[in-house]
Amino acid sequence: MSRARSWVTSSRKTSPWAGRGESQHHARIRLPQEPPDRIDLVRVLRAALSGRMAEAQPTSGDRRAACDRRVEADLADSDAPLTRALSSRGRQKLRTRSTSSMVKSRSSGASPRTAFPASRLTATVRPAASERPGDLDRQQDVAPRLKRRGAPVSERSAGPSRGGGRNTKGVPMQYFVGLDWAAHEHAVCVVDERGKVVTQFTVAHTAEGMTELVARLSKLATPSELRLAIERPTGLIVDTLVESKFAVVPIHPNVVKASRPRYSAAQGKTDLGDAYLLADLLRTDGHRFRVLTPLSDQTKALRSQVRVRDDFVHQRVAIANQLRCLLEQYWPGVVEMFPDIDVPISLAFLDEYPTPQAAAGLGEKRMARFLARNSYRGRRPAREFVERLRSAPSSVCRQLEADTKGTMLRAFVAVLRPLVEQIATLNTAIEQAVEAHADAKVVTPLFRQGRICAAQILAELGDDRARFSSSEQLAGEGGMAPITRESGKHRAVSFRWACNMRLRTAFAMLADTTRHTMPWARAVYQRARDRGHKHAHALRILGRAWCRVIWTCWQKREAYDPAKHRAAVPFTLNLNLDEQEAA
Repeated sequence: MSRARSWVTSSRKTSPWAGRGESQHHARIRLPQEPPDRIDLVRVLRAALSGRMAEAQPTSGDRRAACDRRVEADLADSDAPLTRALSSRGRQKLRTRSTSSMVKSRSSGASPRTAFPASRLTATVRPAASERPGDLDRQQDVAPRLKRRGAPVSERSAGPSRGGGRNTKGVPMQYFVGLDWAAHEHAVCVVDERGKVVTQFTVAHTAEGMTELVARLSKLATPSELRLAIERPTGLIVDTLVESKFAVVPIHPNVVKASRPRYSAAQGKTDLGDAYLLADLLRTDGHRFRVLTPLSDQTKALRSQVRVRDDFVHQRVAIANQLRCLLEQYWPGVVEMFPDIDVPISLAFLDEYPTPQAAAGLGEKRMARFLARNSYRGRRPAREFVERLRSAPSSVCRQLEADTKGTMLRAFVAVLRPLVEQIATLNTAIEQAVEAHADAKVVTPLFRQGRICAAQILAELGDDRARFSSSEQLAGEGGMAPITRESGKHRAVSFRWACNMRLRTAFAMLADTTRHTMPWARAVYQRARDRGHKHAHALRILGRAWCRVIWTCWQKREAYDPAKHRAAVPFTLNLNLDEQEAA
């Protein structure tokens, strides 16, 4: 059998992409041509893949010699056939630059070296760079493989992490809390800054449960350093957490719903799972959400009064519409007499005359006595009331049907009368509360009379000046700005549905009132109508202009002054000139 032949060839070639003074080195091992039983291929590949052969880049004489010594040490540990194969001739070739045509090299910057020798059995070695950036053994022109914290390592859906991350020894751990609230039981999940679940538990919606929740969370960190995400900005549980000095972060349910596919492809849902989703969303996207700022006692009291009054008004309108529908079925004359069916004078008339048969003998004198008995302050005489009642279509209901509907009518009146009285009582209380509010001077000068709309604006604005960073954000929150959807050549502007409905109603009422009292507001409204916009659209355009004015006055805590409003100055001057000419 012929003697085993082997050699190690190397080539050093300067890359056209490398910098000045940089070079690339390629090494190849020609395995001895012996039968398979004479060579332990496992040990050969293990020695070749150890990475020592590829590190023999001769950047200097000392480093080249050190690389040669490491190569010889690795090969000495291999099998005997490989040791015999590396003869003195092979070692000599390792130290010299090879120019043999049998080796075809290819270099491309920092990419792994690849060569195509003419031998039939070769081992291609990929260089292994050191993990330490400052290590001298690291291959030149190859960036160190640094570990990036938080980079994804799997395509599986995200879930609670169980470890890993950087060493935080001696550094206080930061925790994030997610709370999925419910009517009877709340689910709580706490994760650390690496996403690992620290604890999960449920508490009952009782006094003991609230005390247990505050106590367990206080053991993790001080309340001021513990951020808690929840899907509502108000409620008893929110007030309890804010009173305990926790940093409560309200997150809209639509945001949570849009984030759910990030955590589960099957769209599974549990209370503890939602609590974990809130906690992890606060950990990853917490910079996008604001911490809830508690309101002052004045604003809380005013907001509760205004919102209860709004609810009462909605109920009054609903019941009045039902009553009007009932009257149109069997007694339309009352609807002609009183356009506003839910005012005290009309309710008193319906209570005294519930059917057409009961008002058959009603004349002008009896009508006058009725109006005087109920303190009527209107300008309409008794004769006009009677004429309207007689001119309306007569009822065709029989006695039994009329009596039944009369009973139903008195039930509606019994519900409406105390509701109207309570709304009047709330109106008085709200006007007094607005005058005592700290920001009353900002909004009340905008209205000549009445304080209900001013109270609605103050109650929804709140006390936190950082809540609205710009007037455009206030206009979007108040529903005065439209929504723009733009993609490529497509651009659509549509009505904004998602907003604070109470604030939208207040701004619309302000715009509708001031278009009759302020010249610049009348001009803005009229220009919008001249462009073809409808009444509601024109009111929103004027309301957006008022958002800029109110936001500026609210931030500066100053009352509105038309003389400082540059857009209103020309209209004010023209109005003064017209008044002087008229005088």
